[in-house]
Amino acid sequence: MAIENVFSVITVSYNQGKYIEETIKSVISQKGNFFLEYLIIDGGSTDNTLEILERYKNLIDDRKIEVNCEGINFKYISEKDDGPTDALNKGLKMINGEVIGIINSDDIYPENALEKVREEFNKNKEIEIVYGDVEFIDEEGNFIYLRKGIPNLTEKNFIYENPVIQPEVFIRKKVIEKVGIFDENLKFAKSNSPL
Repeated sequence: MAIENVFSVITVSYNQGKYIEETIKSVISQKGNFFLEYLIIDGGSTDNTLEILERYKNLIDDRKIEVNCEGINFKYISEKDDGPTDALNKGLKMINGEVIGIINSDDIYPENALEKVREEFNKNKEIEIVYGDVEFIDEEGNFIYLRKGIPNLTEKNFIYENPVIQPEVFIRKKVIEKVGIFDENLKFAKSNSPL
């Protein structure tokens, strides 16, 4: 199996029981010619998050859920952390796949997203990052607006704006190995998004 065919998707979560099931379903229902490692790093939730995580782990482990890719390794940990950046770095240290996606516990992937990303990486072995469009939705999943991916990003895009949004970005693991994990002193980024 080519390295581009192994995805590691990370979700960080804390008390997101209201939304995380839709996130999980959007990830594990992806169809395509790839193996999926799905890792959820939970900060010690006290709501129903852990019940949901355990139910999906059992459904996948017991093969009681349809798998539309070459296989799924679903795992989670739940323990106190120092916030989302700490949790994300824990996940990055644990993953094995060669293509990394990060999706928050209140975001969802559209149908066939991972297969499209796999195809893009396979078209050009030199590219290290793939990104696309993002649909913003409300709490009920209703469409709000579409933000198109910016073609031909430049350094100025990163200096003056937030040109990519986390769930639209997929990177090769070698990028993390080259530049390192996230700086935990940086807690958030400002966005010019209308939301």
